[in-house]
Amino acid sequence: MEKTKLLTALVVILLIVNGVTLSFFGIGKLPNHAPNPKQAAEFISRELDFSPTQEEQYAQLIEEHQSDTRKAVEKSNIFREELYRVIGNKQTDRANAMLDSVAFYQKQIEAVRYAHFQEVRAICNPAQQERFDQIIFEAIKMMMPPKKK
Repeated sequence: MEKTKLLTALVVILLIVNGVTLSFFGIGKLPNHAPNPKQAAEFISRELDFSPTQEEQYAQLIEEHQSDTRKAVEKSNIFREELYRVIGNKQTDRANAMLDSVAFYQKQIEAVRYAHFQEVRAICNPAQQERFDQIIFEAIKMMMPPKKK
């Protein structure tokens, strides 16, 4: 009976030490954050202290932005799929055309995002615009995947 208690205690201690060691080396570590556009939208709204009218305008801008982005992503994905369909065919002209199309739509996605933030800034009063300029990078980081270390 004594040996069983001693072995159980030893196993528990070893599991704790193992857990601490693994967490120290970052094994099993979750990313700092996942992309979260909703969190970014709430952050912007809160930081800029939008009026009810501005909140309505902002909600409309978000809806338009998401729709435009979704369309560009879908088109980019069509060309990306086609690109990898020709990978074994040695059709370099076709592959280059697909790469150009993917790049075009990736540029569109970024242009849509940039225009969206210009429109958001435009609904702000001068004091909010100043604050917007200070927080925009933090908001964008919330929408991006975490950097790998």
